[in-house]
Amino acid sequence: MQPADLFKELIKNIASLLKEHKYKRYGGNVFYTNQQGNWGFIGFQKSMGNTYYETRFTINLGIFSTILQDFFDPEKKPSLYECRGCWKYRIGHLVPDYDYDKWWSITEETIPEQIIQEIRDILITHAIPEIERNISDKQLLNTWLTGKLTGITHIQRLTNLSVLLKHYGMENQLKPVLDELQQYLP
Repeated sequence: MQPADLFKELIKNIASLLKEHKYKRYGGNVFYTNQQGNWGFIGFQKSMGNTYYETRFTINLGIFSTILQDFFDPEKKPSLYECRGCWKYRIGHLVPDYDYDKWWSITEETIPEQIIQEIRDILITHAIPEIERNISDKQLLNTWLTGKLTGITHIQRLTNLSVLLKHYGMENQLKPVLDELQQYLP
């Protein structure tokens, strides 16, 4: 079986696992869940350097906040890759044994069952629980209050934080955030 076909089998198998966890397919190799008013995404990104003999891929995670999106661009459709105010990570960032940017390689020698089991274990142990822990706007707010960047820039964190603080009526914490944000604006 060719690497591209093995990748398709992997996605098919993973789709059934994610369906059990209330994720739906969002076209191509992206899956989503809608919880607490926000969208959680798991995306399988193929390398641009794939060949007939090798398919490489990584896993991206993201959370799309509808409050932030309604503020910045209410017409925008939820997306893993085009999210102005979101939380996003590569799976390697969350798995202790991996480097930040973990990529898998599928060749004709790949044993499909082994790679499928590895991905299933990672999704169940790391990806799905991490999205569920962080999917609420309140959790995003709390995380950004600690200074954590969650895959976004410092300016994006401050901007997102100011929108959520205003949304939740936390004006007493808003002024210091706006003062800090102003330091970065021209």
